[in-house]
Amino acid sequence: SVSPASWTFGNQLLTTTSAAKSFTVTNTGTAMLTISNVGITGTNAADFAQTNNCTSVDPEGTCSISVTFTPSVAGSRTASLSLSHNASGSPQTISLTGNAIVPGNPSLFIDQPSSLSNPFEGLASVAGWATDKYFAVTSVTVAVDGVQRGAATYGASRPDVCQLLDEVGCPNVGWTFVLDTGLFSN
Repeated sequence: SVSPASWTFGNQLLTTTSAAKSFTVTNTGTAMLTISNVGITGTNAADFAQTNNCTSVDPEGTCSISVTFTPSVAGSRTASLSLSHNASGSPQTISLTGNAIVPGNPSLFIDQPSSLSNPFEGLASVAGWATDKYFAVTSVTVAVDGVQRGAATYGASRPDVCQLLDEVGCPNVGWTFVLDTGLFSN
């Protein structure tokens, strides 16, 4: 038997390698278990890799298979760990799944001012919210016309945003910044 019978690696950054998951093959029979092949098969087999010490297993003995996930394309990825041996039920397949995520893809919104139809002078308060589905946003840098103007104060409570979105960091995803319009030339 193989344990666990399936495995989900969860979210993994695109092109990075997950921690290895160990699978244990146990010979529950009374004769030597001869393993002829261990491999990864299926739709996204290239995104998974395995190493093992499995060739033959004494009765009541075990061997180990280690599997990693290195996604090459964003989204859900699937494959199977396949184990061919001399016992009934060969080949055994263990379902492998993982989700490849793209790093640093936050959403940023400005709530205030809501309209710039009337020019403003002096100090202008700018506020909004910033979230990411997979990673906590830790800071917001304000830039105008490609020039950085400073770091916003990040972490204000925004339960209104979090009622609509299931994002990392909720509810403290709000930010504020005071922009000195005197720094700009007409």
